[in-house]
Amino acid sequence: MAQERLPNPARVLSFGCSTGEELLTIRRYFPDAEILGCDIELTAARARDDLPGRVFFSTPETVTGNGPYDIIFANSVLCLHDKQHRRPDIFPFSEFHDLVGILHRSLTAGGLLCAYNTSYLFSELPFSGQYRPIRSNVITDNGFLPKWHSTGVQLSRRKGRRHIVLQPYLTSKWDFYDCIFEKAQGTPITVELAEQFDAGRNIRPPYAPLWRQVIGAWRLLVGPATVPTRPQSTLTTAGIPHAPAPAQRIVGGTRQGAAKDETSNIAG
Repeated sequence: MAQERLPNPARVLSFGCSTGEELLTIRRYFPDAEILGCDIELTAARARDDLPGRVFFSTPETVTGNGPYDIIFANSVLCLHDKQHRRPDIFPFSEFHDLVGILHRSLTAGGLLCAYNTSYLFSELPFSGQYRPIRSNVITDNGFLPKWHSTGVQLSRRKGRRHIVLQPYLTSKWDFYDCIFEKAQGTPITVELAEQFDAGRNIRPPYAPLWRQVIGAWRLLVGPATVPTRPQSTLTTAGIPHAPAPAQRIVGGTRQGAAKDETSNIAG
């Protein structure tokens, strides 16, 4: 079934590869894949001699020219971390749209886009309808940064490991969980992972969990254990970005299967 979905070997891009550590992690899970990395600063990556693939300077032309790709990882790059500025002032939605658009056009049909820790919602992109999210019991969130609406309205803030949702009428519960997307139309796919999970402490190492979530979910996606789930909720946001916000909702920091219904005041 894996051969039906993705070619073997697959072509994998680490978008924003930094020092190249992500390429080494990808190699552990995809030993036969053709792995590439790109970034706007490659001094550290090019100084290494242990990278399993080629790295190149990231521009719209080079990303497209080196494609297409079967899997694209964009982890903590479609965002800004500066706490002193509002995200829309230094990283507007238009820039987010353009960057993800490049990845969208470079991804093969049926390919996977893994976008973790984004400043904006993937569901707001005009081409998001061409994707279906992959969900798993071990995907507990899609990042720690605050979320913003395309109009510049702040949608959430962080409290510990959870999102405090400031504009519940502009979001669904899944806007704070979904981070793996298959370039195929249809209902979301849910996969169950039989892994140990400390539900009491809900504390995991900072980087390894993301790979466990992404790769584990992908492995089950291409196997026979996948089952369909209910369609993703849709919310109309046009015309009401500044409406008075109802009570805040808390999302994240728990397994998806344990989350309360999104109509509840507290989800998760």
